[in-house]
Amino acid sequence: MNWINHFGPTSLIIIGAILSLIGAIWSQEQSNKQTDNILKLNKQITDAVIGGDSYPLAMPVWEAKYGEEGEIKKICLLHEGKDPIYDLVVIITDLIAFKNEQAKDISIQNQDAYMWKKQIGTFGRGYEEILLEIPSTYTSHIDYIFNFIARNGQITQRSIYFKRGKKWITATRLEKNGKIFREIIRDKDFPMSLFKQPI
Repeated sequence: MNWINHFGPTSLIIIGAILSLIGAIWSQEQSNKQTDNILKLNKQITDAVIGGDSYPLAMPVWEAKYGEEGEIKKICLLHEGKDPIYDLVVIITDLIAFKNEQAKDISIQNQDAYMWKKQIGTFGRGYEEILLEIPSTYTSHIDYIFNFIARNGQITQRSIYFKRGKKWITATRLEKNGKIFREIIRDKDFPMSLFKQPI
């Protein structure tokens, strides 16, 4: 204790202030970690209730004999992401049937001929569901728009498939809030200008 007498009580005050500062910094850091953990937990709970970044994806089902290219016979709904998708509704528009209906010289078009709605409900990881059967007359060109409406938002998917020779050339584009967030191009020769053509 000779050093206390040597430096005086001022040294005790300085040491106490330094220890208090270290304690305050440590306490603030622990509080920040706790806040970060609470925020992460809140996001996980919100994602689990709303659906997070998960989204549905409509993809073709190929039916082929061994060694053949095959034909697109159905469109299957798949789940992408880690959280379930809740209250899912799919509005399907067949653009080929839509254009055929528009070409008719009538004042009232039959919307049921090219557009229909499918109520899915909760759709989780590992789920698959057949969305539609492809009409047998569609042997060289398929063009659909899928509007997915769920608790976590709305996504629009445009899928264009056409046959070049015996080979199907396919592309799928997904948009959310008007921005493209995923494209699946099966063939590098796919003419992307088809997505820009007016419907």
